Amino acid sequence: MPTPLHVLHIDDSPAILETVKYALGDEMIVDGARSLAEAREKLERNSYDILLVDLGLGDSGGVGTIEALKGYGVPIVVLSGLDDPEILAAAAEAGASDYLTKPAVTSVTLRSKVKFTHARHKRQIGQEKQREMNRQIGAKRKAAFEAVAFEALKPFISCADVGSRTPFARV
Repeated sequence: MPTPLHVLHIDDSPAILETVKYALGDEMIVDGARSLAEAREKLERNSYDILLVDLGLGDSGGVGTIEALKGYGVPIVVLSGLDDPEILAAAAEAGASDYLTKPAVTSVTLRSKVKFTHARHKRQIGQEKQREMNRQIGAKRKAAFEAVAFEALKPFISCADVGSRTPFARV
């Protein structure tokens, strides 16, 4: 059986926190936070796979909430009552991975979005690791090639007149 995803849901409404916990609870471990400050405390103590974030908190609002949370390296899915394309675009630009509106969300949609966002995040991390590994391998190959090339050219380098005088130099 796969390890359940650990979700931190950040919303200042206790009723919405309970509803989401109920919707995800059979497949995921869901912790709730009612403020940005509480969310930060939980992020310092626990590891999460996904953050579900409302944009209207008592101590933070709008894309500032996303900007405050993106440094934790956990994908953010906005779960907001606002269905505004400009807010959606601003949330994406601030670092949100996805966006759901509360009135339109169902438990199936919510579970699917969380799973999809997590899978995409894992794939992106894997690709970044692969690029870094390829970069390191390329650097090692280049260094090895340069060493071999230098060794192959040594006899010619030692025979060459590398001083300041050449046959055409003026004395």
